[in-house]
Amino acid sequence: MRIISAAVVGLSLSLSAAAAAQDQDAASKKSVPSAKSFVDADRTPEAVAKGLQTLVDTRAVYRKSAAVTERIKLSIVTPDGVQEMAVASDYDASGFRITIDDQMTLVGLDDEVYMSMSPEK
Repeated sequence: MRIISAAVVGLSLSLSAAAAAQDQDAASKKSVPSAKSFVDADRTPEAVAKGLQTLVDTRAVYRKSAAVTERIKLSIVTPDGVQEMAVASDYDASGFRITIDDQMTLVGLDDEVYMSMSPEK
């Protein structure tokens, strides 16, 4: 049952992330987010409290799930050009696995953490 739950949770989060990424792609073409985009209404104590409560609620959902799968792709613009990094994370009650750019993998199992590194591609 855990495998099925993990697959369902992973699929749900992956689909949600994909939908959010599409929304962000469309939004990023219009403007670049920055702290300067906050208006006075975003800085009120009520708005801050609402944002913090959203983080607490999100944390509770993650903690209640049987397993979580995340896939993140970062693109960073530097003076040398665009640099990209992909991070894949899988978590469940027995441990975790984090893979960075298909080159480094961290695995947590019981009370141990293992790391392996692949040669650069």
